[in-house]
Amino acid sequence: MKANDFLFEKVRALEKDGARPNLHFTPLFGWLNDPNGLIYYNGMYHLFYQYNPFKNQWGNIHWGHAISRDLQTWNDMPVALEPSESYDKDGVFSGSAIVKDDQLYVLYTGHSVDAKGQAHETQCLAYSKDGVTFQKYDQNPVIDLDAIPGIEPENFRDPKVIQQNGKYYLFLAAGIQKHGNIVLFESDDLKHWTYKGNVFKDFSKLGIMTECPDFYSIGDKDILTFCVIWGESKRSQVYLAEGKMDWDQAEFTCDKFMALDGNADIYATQSFNYEGSRVLISWFRSMENETYLADTNHQWNGMMTIPRYLELAEDGKKVIQKPFGVFKTEKIKAIQSIKNQTPRIQGIFELGSQYLFQGKDGEVKIKRINDENEYVITVHSPAFKKEYHWQADSKELSLIFDNSTLEIFAKEKTFSIVTLIQGRECEG
Repeated sequence: MKANDFLFEKVRALEKDGARPNLHFTPLFGWLNDPNGLIYYNGMYHLFYQYNPFKNQWGNIHWGHAISRDLQTWNDMPVALEPSESYDKDGVFSGSAIVKDDQLYVLYTGHSVDAKGQAHETQCLAYSKDGVTFQKYDQNPVIDLDAIPGIEPENFRDPKVIQQNGKYYLFLAAGIQKHGNIVLFESDDLKHWTYKGNVFKDFSKLGIMTECPDFYSIGDKDILTFCVIWGESKRSQVYLAEGKMDWDQAEFTCDKFMALDGNADIYATQSFNYEGSRVLISWFRSMENETYLADTNHQWNGMMTIPRYLELAEDGKKVIQKPFGVFKTEKIKAIQSIKNQTPRIQGIFELGSQYLFQGKDGEVKIKRINDENEYVITVHSPAFKKEYHWQADSKELSLIFDNSTLEIFAKEKTFSIVTLIQGRECEG
C-alpha cells in the first residue's frame, strides 16, 4: 500500500496542468466517467468509477478506485475490476456496492459484443474482504437478458442495490420497445434475483433510454434520480423524481419531477449515506466538448462534481442541494473580481451586481439581472464562448470556482459548468 501511495503521488506530480481541478476528483491518467459503488467500508469512503487506464478517451472500461476519510482528499487505489470474462470482455460497466456479512459486494453490468457486432448487457456480482481486491462470482451473470421479455440486449445496465424490509432490491435501467424503463428485482442473497416489475408507468418522462437509476429516502419523501436519453439531438440530463415507492406492487408514484441541475454538464449521479445525510456525486463533463481535453493533449479526461448534500428545507416541503465543505461568506459588490485558484464563496447578489472570475485563458461573469433571481452567466473559454440564462430561487448563492469548473448553488436549484478555463494562483 505504501508503495502504491508513493507511486501515485509521484505520477500526479509529474504533470503540472492548470486545467486539472483541485477540489474535484480526476483520474491519475486516462478517461473517467460514471461514479460507481459509493460506500463507507472499513473506515474509508470508497469511490469507484468508469475508467479507461490506457487512453484519455472512452473505451476499454474498467473500474477505477479511490478512497477518502473526509470526501475532500482522495487517494488513488489500484484498479478494482477489469474486463476478463466472456460476459464482461468488452467492458466492466456501472454498478453499485453494499456490505453483507462484513464483505463488500458490488453489482455491475458486464458488457460484451458478439461476432455480429451485437452488444449484450448482463448483471454481475463481485466481492471483496478488504475493499481493494475483488473476486468475480463464479456463477455470473446473476441476471441475464432472458429475465425481462422484449428487452433490448444492448440497453440493460447500471444496477443500484439497496436493502429494504429484510430484502435486497436492485433498480436497473432498461430499454424496452424503444422506451426507457426503470425495472426492479428482488433477492434474499444478492445471487438469485426475481423480476418484480417496471416501477414507472409514465413513459413520457423516460425518453428512449434511462441510465444510472438511484433510490433513497429523505424524510418522508422517496426519491429516484436517473438519467434520461431523449434522442433526436436533445440533451441527456439527470432528473429527480419525488414520490412514494410501493414495494409490494413494485411501483413508484411520482408527485414531482425536475431536472437535478440547470445545465447538462453533470450526469450519472449516484448517492450514498454520509454520517446520516444523503450525499450525491456526479460525473462532471462538458456536454458539447467531451473530447476537448484529449484533443489538446491533456493526460486526463473527466472529473467528478464535489459532493453535495441533498436534504429537506426547513419547511419540510422542498428537497434542496448544498455543497460539501466550508465557504467564505461575503457581500458581492457591484463589480467584484477574483483570481484565486480554488475559491469557495457564499454571497448575496444585489440587483445588477456582477462577479468576475479570471483564469489563465478565459473568464466567467455572473450577473443578477432582475428581481426574479434570473442570472446571466457568460463563459469565455478556449473551448467555447457561451451565455447562459439561469432562473434561480435565491439571491444568495454558493459559488465554487475550481480551475476548469464552476458550480453554483441557490436553494432547490443549482447550475454546473465545466468551463475548461485554466486557473491561476492568487496574485496577492
